Formats: sequence, C-alpha cells, structure tokens
Amino acid sequence: MTQIKTIFQQSLRVKLISIILLVSLLASSLSTILFCAYDFQQYKEKFINDTKRLAKLIGDNNDASVELQQVNAAQNNLTELLFNNSHILTGVIFDKEQRLFAYYNQSAVKIAQTDSIESIRSILLDKDWQLSHADFIPSYTQNETNFSLIDNHLDIYVSTFDENGRINTVFLRSDLDTIHERITTYIIMFIVIVGLVVFLVSFLSLPFQRSISKPILELEKKANIISKKKDFSIRIEEKRQDEIGLLINAFNEMLSKIEAQNESLISAKDVAETSARAKQEFLANMSHEIRTPINGVMGMADLLQDTPLSSDQSQLLKVLKGSADHLLVVINDILDISKIESGKLTLEYKKIDLFELMDNILASHKPQTDQKGLNSILDISQKVPQYVIGDPVRLKQILINLYSNAIKFTFEGSIIITVRCLEEIDEQIKLQFSVKDSGIGIEQSKIDQIFDSFTQASNATTRKFGGTGLGLSISKQLVEIQGGTMQVESKPNFGSTFYFDITFKKYIEQETQKTVVPSPKVIDEPPILSNRTKKILLVEDNEVNQMLVLRLLKKWGYATEVADNGLIALDKLKADSFDLILMDVHMPEMDGYSATKKIREEFEDPVSAIPIIAMTASALKGEFERCKEAGMDDYISKPFKKDILEEKVRTHTNKN
Repeated sequence: MTQIKTIFQQSLRVKLISIILLVSLLASSLSTILFCAYDFQQYKEKFINDTKRLAKLIGDNNDASVELQQVNAAQNNLTELLFNNSHILTGVIFDKEQRLFAYYNQSAVKIAQTDSIESIRSILLDKDWQLSHADFIPSYTQNETNFSLIDNHLDIYVSTFDENGRINTVFLRSDLDTIHERITTYIIMFIVIVGLVVFLVSFLSLPFQRSISKPILELEKKANIISKKKDFSIRIEEKRQDEIGLLINAFNEMLSKIEAQNESLISAKDVAETSARAKQEFLANMSHEIRTPINGVMGMADLLQDTPLSSDQSQLLKVLKGSADHLLVVINDILDISKIESGKLTLEYKKIDLFELMDNILASHKPQTDQKGLNSILDISQKVPQYVIGDPVRLKQILINLYSNAIKFTFEGSIIITVRCLEEIDEQIKLQFSVKDSGIGIEQSKIDQIFDSFTQASNATTRKFGGTGLGLSISKQLVEIQGGTMQVESKPNFGSTFYFDITFKKYIEQETQKTVVPSPKVIDEPPILSNRTKKILLVEDNEVNQMLVLRLLKKWGYATEVADNGLIALDKLKADSFDLILMDVHMPEMDGYSATKKIREEFEDPVSAIPIIAMTASALKGEFERCKEAGMDDYISKPFKKDILEEKVRTHTNKN
C-alpha cells in the first residue's frame, strides 16, 4: 500500500512538471520557429536582391563594351566583379542578338590553380575553353529582370535597355550554400534555446509544484480513508485562499451533505425493508387465502359438469367457470407484477418447440376467433429453428397476452402472428415476434400509457372491454427481463402491431438423442412424383393467406397460381392444367361451393376429376359435410397447421 501511495505521489509531481515543461516547450518552440521563419524569409529576399543588384551592376558596366564589341574589356570586367563572389557559379553576358559575349565559371579558378586573376582571365578569354565548358546556353524571354530557384541553384537574368532597345543581358547562377548554412544555424539555435528553456523550467518548477501537489495528495489520502472506513465525519483542516483552498472547502462541504444524506438513506432503507417484508407476507397470505377457495370452486364446477344438467344449469355453470377462470387470471397477473417488482421472478431455461407452442396458442383461442369470424394466420420464417433454449412458460404468457388482446379489440379482419430471425451470433439466436391485428387501434397520445400497470388506453375502453390493464405491463417487463424490447405501432381504426425480440440459446441436439430411423416425410425436399413439378391452383381472396400458402407451397416444391375468386378460377382451369385445387369457401363474386359444383358438373375429364381441398375458417357444425356435398375431396380448418396442410397436399397430388 505504501508503494502505491509513493507511486501516486511521484506520478502527480511528474504530471505537474510535465505539464509545465510541455507548455514552456511549446511556447519556446513556437516563438523560435516563428522568429527563424521570419529571419530566413528576410535573408532569402536579401540574398536574391543582392544577386540582382550584382547582375545589374555587371550589365551597366559593360553596356559600352557590348556596343563597341570590346570582348576583352567585358571579359575582364566580368571576371573582376565575380572573382570575389564565391557563391556565383556561372556568369554570362549576352549581346543584343542574344549571343554569348563574355563568360565566367568557377571551374576556371580550379583549372588555374592560382589566385592570380590574370591567369584566370586568360583562361576565360579562350573561346575554345568557353565553348567546351559552357554546358548550356541559357534561353530566355525576359524583358528586364527575372529569377528562379532550379535544382538547388538561383538563376537570375537582368537585361539593360536604352531608347533603341536591349543592349545586353546578364545571367548569373548562384549556389545556395549560404542559405543552407543559415538553416543549419537556425537548427542549432533552436536546439540551444529549447534546451535552455527545458533546463530552466525544470529547475524553477520543482518548488512551485510542491505547493500544488501537497494539498492534492492530502486530499487523496483523506478520500481513501473515507472510502475504507465509510466515515463521512472526517474533514481536511488546511486553510488556503487560492483555488486549492476552494477545492478543499468544496470537498468538506460535499462530505457534510453526504453525511446528512447517508443518515437519511439508512433510515429510509430500514423503512423500505420493513414495508417490503410486510408486502411479501401480505401477498403470500392473500395468494393462499384467495387461490385456495378458487381452486375448490373450479374443482367442484368440473365435477358438477359431469352430472346430468338442464340447459339453464349448463349455462349457469359455463358462466361460473368463466368467472372463476377470469378471476384466477387476475390473481396470477397481480402476483406476477409483485414478483417482478420485488425481483423474485426467476426464469427457467429448457427446450422450446416454437412450432408446437405457436400452434397450441392458436388452437386454444380458436373458439373466440371463430365466434368473431376472425382469420388467424401464423407466419414463421424459414430461418427460424424449430427448437431453441429459453423459458417456454414466460414466452407463451407474453404471446397469449398479445394474442388475446388482439382478439378482444378486433371485430373483423385478421390477426397475424409473425416470427422472424433477426441475427445469429455464436451460440445465440435473436428472434422477433409480432402480433398484428385489424382492430380499433390506439391513439398516438395513448401509446406510452398502455404499458403502465392498471392502465388502458382510456376509461371508455375499460368500461367496454373490461380487463385490469396488467397484461401488457407484465408482457413488457417479462420481455425486458429476458434482455429484449417491446414496441407497438398503431393507428386508430386501422389496427395495431405489437412486436418484441428475445435472444435465445441455440438448441444443439446431442448425438445420443439422434435417431437412426429415417423420417418417412421430408418437408423441405420437393415431391418427386413424376418427371414434372406438380402444379396447384390456390383460390383465395385474402392477400395475407395468399402470401402464407404461396410461401409454404414454394418451400415444398410446388408451382402455384392464384385466383381471387371462383370465376377467375374457372377461367384459369380452361387455360391451363393443374394437379390440385386449394379452394377457399367464402369469397366474393363466386364462393367455393358454387365453383366446386361447376368444376364437377360443367368440365370434362381430367379437369372435373382434379382433387379439391376446402379451406375454411368456419367452425360451424356440419361444415365438412357441406363441403363434401359440394364435391370437395378434403377439408382443412383455418388456422391450419403446416404439417397437416402439407400431408393433405402430398396425399392428393399423389393420386393424380
């Protein structure tokens, strides 16, 4: 622990010094760089201007020599002016016709191997030497003065004019060694200045940082003691008038407030725990005292149902059982809410057969949907596995709440339950469930309220449809406990869509559980019954049902055409051949009964002998007999199970 404190103290001091050094380093570096940049620009401009003036001087001194064609005089003058300017590599005088008139090159100095200007002048006057060593004849279009930095050289042209035009042009090429030396000087100066700044700041900052780090380290020490001992009565006694003093005062004031709040929280915590214990005991007693007599009522009602009863007695018994069931649902909802709020709700993880679970929900609510004439549709994506690992009880509870609400608030149309796969990550799979109805819908301003406990969209809804308002609240919280989210989209008079997502564990079948006996029915493979694909005519007016059946038939390998009513179906039968007809019973223009009779009576073989399977949502007694009388071969009730539909389709297409 002592080592940790020492490291922290050293770290704080190092940080303070580092900050001071960094700021000083940046300031000194920036100022030095700006100064060097400004001085370099000034020096470069001066260097260029001095070279221009030298070229101008040479041109002015040799205008008469060029006019009079006195080559030796011009050469002597050029040599004398450039001999002492070591940075000039080459100098050339051109006459008015742009011909080489006089030439100077530093290489002449090396060839002469002497400091005698006369020896150098004699070499430069040699025209043959000029031509052999003048490796360029500069081309120019300059009128008066121009310069350029090319290949690490400075090239300058200066022309001299009189009233008759150009007299001569002087070209000078200078090296940039002096500029490079200047840059080297700047670098050395930068290193020296920055080094001195770092040294001085390091030396001077040590005393200052102690005055800052010491009270901060003391503050850190007290904070550690308070954190370990939970003693908020500790205070820092040091008094200062600077910003550190304000920090210490604020820290002491914060401790005072925390101490007061901590005492209040302890008192409130004791009260809350006492209240929670009392609530749990009350709920446990109420659960026992209410559920026990309800269990007796429901049990006796079941026994009474097995005895001979009159019609009035049967009706009264039905009402009695319904009321008991409803009361039990309410009690269970209240207990679930209590468990969720107290954190007592636990989840179990086991194998879930999604297909069976969804089918059971539809089947258990079929009497209600049939009574209202609603069309219930189950749409499960092909990417959704049949088995997952999760809590089947809670998943079923959520779906039943949403589905029963959809039935309650829908008077005509359809209810669609959809399951989609959102994503798969390693051993997990995220599924989205949705329940869409064509019911009364919800106003946008009320959507946020429907998930509150004991709340419905409006008081009128409660009076008309009943309910406690707990179902959606429980469902949303159950989804969130499983790591998902629930949302709703709705529009008044156009229905609602509730959808939620839950992440399940993938179900991996163990090798010991696998059977070696092949299944006689392969769902995902197309039927191999002949050399051609079997063709089915789907006679259905509901677009959602069309979409669902088409998807299933395509998956099973059948070709399918759709007719919206019986009249269109008759026209299609005249134009093409089919192996099977799936005939909805209730349709506009011409219903399924009439269409079937016309097919059997007015068409010839083989059309009149095509197998026809009735598809109906009616649950009335005698519906199957009526379909048989119309000439249909088989019957399937909506909502249908996929495996039943597939079995019937395969059976009847095999006959053809």
